[in-house]
Amino acid sequence: MKVFSKIKLFMLIFFSLNINAYACDFIKVPMGTLISAIEDQYDDLPDTSSDEWGSETLKYNYDTSNFCDDELLKNSYMNIFVKEKKLIGIEIEGIEYESIEITTPAYGDFLILGDVVEMNQ
Repeated sequence: MKVFSKIKLFMLIFFSLNINAYACDFIKVPMGTLISAIEDQYDDLPDTSSDEWGSETLKYNYDTSNFCDDELLKNSYMNIFVKEKKLIGIEIEGIEYESIEITTPAYGDFLILGDVVEMNQ
């Protein structure tokens, strides 16, 4: 029964985000985009000017409202994954549940299997 509830919750959130994604343009940024190409649009993005982290996958945590104006996302957090100065994944977490991960097959393994370095903002 719990599995069915989790599937229903995931589907609800997934379809809600698809419907309301227009209110959150950041989610539409293609995976693999250089952070420097979008930093003028989003002031809160991490500074990627140094090469200190090389090929490590970096995870930055933000309040979703820093990037999205949608009221449905006001009580959530956004994890942004960066590798080699590129956006490789976005994860939106609700207060009670881990809601959704957004990436591409080319970068998915780096979010799951790779060593992710958590960065504090």
